[in-house]
Amino acid sequence: MIFYFDESGSFDPPPKQMHKAGVCAGLIVPEPILPWLESQYLTWRKTLTNEEMERGEPKGSLLRKDSRRSFFEHLAGVPWIVTIPTIVDLEFQRQVSVPDLSNLLRTDGLRRSTYIKDIPTRKRLERMAKQMGRLHPSQLYRLRAMADCIEYALRDALAWYHSPSWATCWSQIAIRVDQPSRESGHPEVRFMKSGLPYVLKTVAARRPLIPSLKIDGRDHPVATAYCKNGVLDTDRMLEDFRFVDSKDEIAIQVVDILAHSLYLAVNDLADSKGNREWYGYFMQRSLVDPKSDLGITVAADGASGPRQYDAGKYEVLRQILRDELKLRF
Repeated sequence: MIFYFDESGSFDPPPKQMHKAGVCAGLIVPEPILPWLESQYLTWRKTLTNEEMERGEPKGSLLRKDSRRSFFEHLAGVPWIVTIPTIVDLEFQRQVSVPDLSNLLRTDGLRRSTYIKDIPTRKRLERMAKQMGRLHPSQLYRLRAMADCIEYALRDALAWYHSPSWATCWSQIAIRVDQPSRESGHPEVRFMKSGLPYVLKTVAARRPLIPSLKIDGRDHPVATAYCKNGVLDTDRMLEDFRFVDSKDEIAIQVVDILAHSLYLAVNDLADSKGNREWYGYFMQRSLVDPKSDLGITVAADGASGPRQYDAGKYEVLRQILRDELKLRF
């Protein structure tokens, strides 16, 4: 099973009360489906103009509307793929985040590390805490959004691809994330490479990725490859976790366009720019329920005050979901 992720938009909160959101998008692709996805994408790519390309590949921010619609039409021809939306409401995030969040998390991380008896683990936590102190809050929001997106994707995949027919796809899990910066030594890159797997393991330990390894009396297909003493071994599940350049992975190019389409939609809730339609296209391949939180997440560490975002603001997205349910898959 292969998972692809990318983010879109600045995660800097707006300076005043105005709607702004940053997003991460995930794409779940069973390995036998990957050639199908790549074929549809390459066929679509031939229809683009040079102005819609960057570094020789399509760029979500440069696409004409007709090209973006055509992209989703080609994507509709690929079976058994699932899209994952994750949204950070930056207007709300600005309201609840405390000042000097990076240093607060650094101090808290160093404090927590003192309780760890295993020396290598303790030193790793200390290193991560110090890296946190060098990150801008917007980078921390992006990290949280990406971690949540990956977690949501793993949960959806475990729930959706549970029949014995998917057993061979679960023999290997590959997680691919678009490189956040071309600079390999950039502090955000270093922190994401070391921090994301740790955050995911911590979340999985607190909140199991799957309620039960038994589905209708049968072992879940993931149990054979990733179970240890009757428990999912998240260390093994996350072994093949890599940041990649989009030029090397066609599916990363696909998820770049998905992420940018989601970004356009959730930042145009009033449809003043005519971008709200992309939400319906994106969600046709999603498992998100209209009654759920829609993948909206809050980086609540260090937050103050109420942590409930303005749900009414997103009612228009829920209505789109209700209208689009009949078109899914």
